[in-house]
Amino acid sequence: MPDESLRSLTALLKALLTAKDDRRLVVLLGAGVAVPMVNEVAQLTLDARTYADRRFPDRSTAVDPNEANRPLQVLRGDQQARIVDYVEALDLIRRVANSSGVSAFLQEAVLRARSAPGKREAFNRLLQSKDGWELNDGLRAFGELLQQHRDKISRIVLTTNFDPLIEVALRQAGLDVDTYAVAANHDEPPAGLATDPDRWTVVHLHGDTRTSTVHDPNAIGGRPRPRLEEWLAGQLRGAHLLVVGYSGWDGMVQRVLRDRLGQAGTGHGGPVTEVSWAVYEDAVKHAYVDPKLADFFTDFRVRGVSAFYRVDHNQLFPALVERPTTPFFDLARRLNSTYRFGWSGVSADLAPALIFWPHRLRAPHLIHGVHALAAVLFSKLGVPVELHLDDTEMTPAYANRKAAEFEAAVNNWFAACGAPERPVIRRVTELLKEFTDEQRGQRLWQITTELFSATNSAFETLVATKVVTAELDSVTVNPIPAHRLLRPVFTWAALEDSIGRHQVTRQDAVVTLGGIDEQPMWDLWQARPDAVPVASVFVPRLESPTEGANLWKYQELQHRDIEYGRMDLERLLVRSARSGEPGRALVRWMINAARLAEEAGALRAGRTAAIAMELPDDTIESDCATLADAIAEWFYYDGNLG
Repeated sequence: MPDESLRSLTALLKALLTAKDDRRLVVLLGAGVAVPMVNEVAQLTLDARTYADRRFPDRSTAVDPNEANRPLQVLRGDQQARIVDYVEALDLIRRVANSSGVSAFLQEAVLRARSAPGKREAFNRLLQSKDGWELNDGLRAFGELLQQHRDKISRIVLTTNFDPLIEVALRQAGLDVDTYAVAANHDEPPAGLATDPDRWTVVHLHGDTRTSTVHDPNAIGGRPRPRLEEWLAGQLRGAHLLVVGYSGWDGMVQRVLRDRLGQAGTGHGGPVTEVSWAVYEDAVKHAYVDPKLADFFTDFRVRGVSAFYRVDHNQLFPALVERPTTPFFDLARRLNSTYRFGWSGVSADLAPALIFWPHRLRAPHLIHGVHALAAVLFSKLGVPVELHLDDTEMTPAYANRKAAEFEAAVNNWFAACGAPERPVIRRVTELLKEFTDEQRGQRLWQITTELFSATNSAFETLVATKVVTAELDSVTVNPIPAHRLLRPVFTWAALEDSIGRHQVTRQDAVVTLGGIDEQPMWDLWQARPDAVPVASVFVPRLESPTEGANLWKYQELQHRDIEYGRMDLERLLVRSARSGEPGRALVRWMINAARLAEEAGALRAGRTAAIAMELPDDTIESDCATLADAIAEWFYYDGNLG
């Protein structure tokens, strides 16, 4: 699971930070850590073209914004294509307005990160201020991390960013910090850095917003920077490098490891530099988004470089600092560590205003039941829960019948657990009827244009809509109707409705409850302008014990008559337990579901203690009977069972 990668990286870094040795942690942060306060690369590209058009209409050669999503010769390499567009857009400003124009544009981009008004005339003064800036959870925690582990982390923090948000985070944590930006030729090694052990220096390897050291990716290209790279090698030699939010597009770190530190088998000798590289995408998507970096990970896997996929800095850095946690975080962490739930964006101080729980309307299923158990636990913390059923493209009679079945099952599951409140249950078609035809068309069109925007690639949008399934060696276009592309539009419309009714603001947060395959959709939600932030909790993935079989159609897992349902469930468990993997994986998933039901209050304390985890062969039938009884007790609860 993706969370195993986050757990592994967190454990590794905690061990490093508490080790009784002199090995230092060097940190390199890229643009990913500054999102959404500073726009990500695709949006900056459009902003730069718009800026050139607006400020210099007579001299501009700005390109159609739609070109940001132009067809590529190959699917792989989306990140590199975006970098090329970004370089060209900034170079356009430089050609029509020199470096001072680029500096002015970058300063405007940085000022968007101000929560308090800021003007370019006071820009240099604002750079030295710790107040009035918006920071995400990850950057705030990063400042605290340096404060708590100042003896183990290098006083020089490396970044490829042009913004001052890392310095702001350090100042807000009570640290003294200086800024050093590499000169405009991008090869001058840093000089005159502070030697005071109580001061930190943030080194901007790609320049910053000032004209003399302006961020100029075109000057960087992918060209070697020998003097800067020699200095960087000195910083990394014998250290442990943590890379977060950086795609390595300029090849600098790769060249240093290969040519300066001898970690490509060239025999330079000296202590090995270990590298932990945090990647936001999962391994499959990353191979398509950034194949160049993925190939580097493959080549250097046995040479000290470890890639950790699906790592969000907003979870990584908070997990490394010692800070008070909220009851919600404690519960989410327990779901993650004990029951193998996934999570994304859940920070230690998260206290959500709402649990948003969307499903495609279908017959109630055991997977839905496990969703409900988590929803019950959140409800018992006093967090409102809303279940939204997507019944679009269904006949009214069929939708009404299925909705009645689903609502009855959910309400019974909540009742079995003794939940103080039932969830609010809404249907998408009912929501759409609340608008006039004109309002409905305008609202859905606005959402559609944001989903299929110029800043989202076609690949990631197709993955988010589940039209495309990407694997390491192949991409599959799923044989589904074209209207499936619009499913996220209805989900987003339902979430917007919930946000409005609960008066949730950008200072609040919503937690979505669903499956890991919905994460790409929520990534695109986060990229929307002024979106309310969402964190996500994912139920453990259940794989079919039979290759190619559709788990949703397993009658044994559907909500049916208790007597026949319990017997069929027991037979499925026995058959799966005897079939080896992945059959036993299904049984383990069931055991976790039963134990979660016990924690949620649907089963008496100790009810599942007798179920053996490994189901040895000589007790298969009795253990499966016990497990089937435990699941049936809450899954088929109708208010009359003892």
